[in-house]
Amino acid sequence: MARSTGAHYRLKIAAGVGATPVNVKERNAQMAVCDLTGGRGADVVIEAVGNVSAFGSAIEVVRRGGRVVVVGMYVTESVEIPLGIYWSRALDVRFAGICPIHAWWDRAMAAVADGRIDPLPIISHTLPLSEAPEGYRLFDERLATKVVLKP
Repeated sequence: MARSTGAHYRLKIAAGVGATPVNVKERNAQMAVCDLTGGRGADVVIEAVGNVSAFGSAIEVVRRGGRVVVVGMYVTESVEIPLGIYWSRALDVRFAGICPIHAWWDRAMAAVADGRIDPLPIISHTLPLSEAPEGYRLFDERLATKVVLKP
């Protein structure tokens, strides 16, 4: 099973959970957030990509005194941080670290079971386990949002 997974699909998922989606290929993120907040900037920005450019965008769109939460995974990337600018803007940058999945598993599964969380909209492909390399390729090339592998 496969469905559309391009940027528009991801933006539709975001809108479906109450977010205001901005297609950064069509509009500058900083200007969009500025317009949406009356020039103030976002109170909280979640960087979930794990990309230095995405981190930079998060810093650009957060308001003075705002918080950037980094949940995207970084391994060896490094950035030069202009400490004076971060300090004068009173930025709060938090790193999520590695999520202890087992600590949250029962709570998450209960939320799925009772309908508080519907994971189906983010699943773009369901493949047999024997096609796992293809699933990884699709995900790596951003042609899939999430791939479910079935034995």
